[in-house]
Amino acid sequence: MSSLALYRRYRPESFAEVIGQEHVTAPLMQALRNNRVNHAYLFSGPRGCGKTTSARILARCLNCEQGPTPTPCGECQSCKDLARNGPGSIDVIEIDAASHGGVDDARDLREKAFFGPASSRYKIYIIDEAHMVTPAGFNALLKVVEEPPEHLKFIFATTEPEKVIGTIRSRTHHYPFRLVPPGTLRTYLGEVCGREGAHVEDGVLPLVVRAGAGSVRDSMSVMDQLLAGAADQGVTYAMATSLLGYTDGTLLDAVVDAFAAGDGAAAFEIVDRVVEGGNDPRRFVADLLERLRDLVILAAVPDAGEKGLIDAPADVVQRMQDQASVFGAAELSRAADLVNTGLTEMRGATSPRLQLELICARVLLPAAFDDERSVQARLDRLERGGAAAAAAASLAAAPAPAMGYVPGPEAHAMAPAVVRAPAQPAPAPALAPEPAPMAPAALQSVEPRLHGPLVVEGGGQQHAGADQLQLQPGRGRAAHLGEPGVDQTSAVTGKVRRVARGAGWKGVLQSAWGGGMAQPVRVRGLTEQEGQKLQNIVRRGSTSSVRFRRAMMLLASAGGSTVPVIARLVQADEDTVRDVIHKFNEIGLACLDPRWAGGRPRLLDRDDEDFVVQTATTRPTVLGKPFTRWSIRKLADHLRRNITRPVRIGREALRCLLARRGVTFQRTKTWKESPDPEFDAKLARIEYAINQRPNRTFAFDEFGPLGIRPTAGSCWAKENRPDRLPATYRRTHGITYFHGCYSVGDDQLWGINRRRKGIDHTWAALRSIRAARPDGAPIYVILDNLSAHMNWRMKRWAMKNKVELCFTPTYASWANPIEAHFGPLRQFTLANSHHPNHTAQTRALHAYLRWRNRNARHPDVLAAQRRERARIRSERGVRFGGRTRTEAA
Repeated sequence: MSSLALYRRYRPESFAEVIGQEHVTAPLMQALRNNRVNHAYLFSGPRGCGKTTSARILARCLNCEQGPTPTPCGECQSCKDLARNGPGSIDVIEIDAASHGGVDDARDLREKAFFGPASSRYKIYIIDEAHMVTPAGFNALLKVVEEPPEHLKFIFATTEPEKVIGTIRSRTHHYPFRLVPPGTLRTYLGEVCGREGAHVEDGVLPLVVRAGAGSVRDSMSVMDQLLAGAADQGVTYAMATSLLGYTDGTLLDAVVDAFAAGDGAAAFEIVDRVVEGGNDPRRFVADLLERLRDLVILAAVPDAGEKGLIDAPADVVQRMQDQASVFGAAELSRAADLVNTGLTEMRGATSPRLQLELICARVLLPAAFDDERSVQARLDRLERGGAAAAAAASLAAAPAPAMGYVPGPEAHAMAPAVVRAPAQPAPAPALAPEPAPMAPAALQSVEPRLHGPLVVEGGGQQHAGADQLQLQPGRGRAAHLGEPGVDQTSAVTGKVRRVARGAGWKGVLQSAWGGGMAQPVRVRGLTEQEGQKLQNIVRRGSTSSVRFRRAMMLLASAGGSTVPVIARLVQADEDTVRDVIHKFNEIGLACLDPRWAGGRPRLLDRDDEDFVVQTATTRPTVLGKPFTRWSIRKLADHLRRNITRPVRIGREALRCLLARRGVTFQRTKTWKESPDPEFDAKLARIEYAINQRPNRTFAFDEFGPLGIRPTAGSCWAKENRPDRLPATYRRTHGITYFHGCYSVGDDQLWGINRRRKGIDHTWAALRSIRAARPDGAPIYVILDNLSAHMNWRMKRWAMKNKVELCFTPTYASWANPIEAHFGPLRQFTLANSHHPNHTAQTRALHAYLRWRNRNARHPDVLAAQRRERARIRSERGVRFGGRTRTEAA
């Protein structure tokens, strides 16, 4: 037997049990105490923060027999029905708008809402995921939400309140829910684990809180998963990190120690362990950024663990305090910025391991950057190295270690965990003569990092040696500060620190070493629009590999990568990288185009967008094109080849632009415009006859052609079992036309089938209509404007027999009232028919007409209509013959 999920087992049953939402529960409880409950509420907030739960609690409070009350009794029938595992109440209807958000569902809700509750005080509708309701559905609910009956309450719950139309939001009380703070959520999870009787190690709850991201339901689901897979010893830290995909703390400690010691070998070995262990490099970088954040806070606030600024066990906080003491504040801040930038660049990267290794290289090499923070980090390392070397020299004299590419752990003797004492002390080296203070020769004891020729960005070729330190100071490892030159070096360092605060690194070099430094090739500062554009290209890819590679070059340069690093990243030569960077600094994003010389940027201004929209909504024939409608390709080609105003835009960008400006591809429909010069006069005459003389107004028209071939239709049948009737299509009996006459006053329809249309048949129909009113009073006959109806002999007969012919305007036969009755005639006599010949078809047609005339209208309805027409005539002073009362007198 399966048990309930943890978040369902501990779902709150009162507002007092809801955690982290006191800004919502307190006003609601006070409103219940004051008996000032609104008719509609809107609960919004992230998922899993208690919106639907609070809506159910509010419904429970409203329908409690002791209420409305902020504390439901839990004993009445309504409270039991709405309890945690209760069956539910028939008067509390919970609707999922994600699957019932259409206008038909809203109309059905509106019709049922006016019925009173079955057994409770209020009928309450809880509409979850309310942002999924369509605008038409909201409009259908608008009136009932605005002025509901006394027994009706609405509670809308949504994660996107901006998608709820403003007319609904303005008629509700809006309560925004928030994510639960980590401390509150951790305490609650500990209580739940205590109720479950499960043992959980100290480091597990912070991981669960982090995985839940402030959502109570998500955190409870994660906790339920861990408890379900726990062994006898309970939920261990190793199990939680493995199951949730977080990085083990030992790996984070190791990589932080490697950064602190400047040990590149250890850092890259950890990267290899991460990848070979099947861990996600992106997750590792995200966890590393979290750890660096904690170290930055501990460096600024030593008692951050006691104040609750860091969510970690006490032993982990102590270990992080030891790590923060090794780093300088500037170096920690710089490392966190580099890792954050690298994490952003890893989104969509095809080689996450390469990105992770580049991040480690940037953190380990502060000399590769010339910003102020990197200068400060280099100075911190230099001072730490000097202090460590002086302490080591005071204890035991040791030979100077060989210089390497990356400063080793010996330079960080400040951290006791990373001090490496030599196995046997060696005799102290001979002291060199003391050089002059503040001279460049004071640094000649530091071995240069590179040997051979040195190529400098933007400059010529230099020789590696002592002069190289004038171009790249700080890149050698300062492990000889305990030697005779230490005083002079410290003096130089002090001058560097003083000058660095005002003049930047270039001013530092010119001031301390008296030389100049060639600046590396870098992109200028990116604007917000340029940064978003480059990020979208790199993240989502591009149809052009050239644009994609160039965008990667620019983003990497903006992130501080040097030209050689970028060249290795995108597998291009360094000259190409330099050209792209120089072109971007010159012409901007136009350098992304395969041919940037003379090109224009892809960003369109407002005038260009208006021109594109105007062109798209203009017919191509007006612009001299040999086709009648645009396609996306034709429109983009025309804009690009336009002589007066060329606009270069891709097809996808053009499609997005048109959609954003509300231009859609629509089917063009045509209609016949009436050329009748008496259009309005004819319509007015017909309207006068129908409204003022309905008892003397008739309509005539031909309906057809009518064939006897089998005609498909619709009928009621069992689902997926439609009726299939046998049919014979070889019928050669021709066609007929139904010549119909309609009496507007008494709603009678009659007629006869003829083989063809003609003057004789129309004349016979008019005589039939005249015979229907044998009193000799004038009558009005509405008929179409056809040549068969406008014969001069027919007009003369009409004048003689007091028949006024009212012709419909040309192409406006819809004005004839008989047209509305041809639809039912076709639907109920021809559809689903299988007549063997025209005689049988005519017989069936007349049978339907007889039935229709008997059941056309109820006598009470006809009498009410006659009274209404009599009242209107009385108000207007018009009698039967058209004379006023004064004339009749």
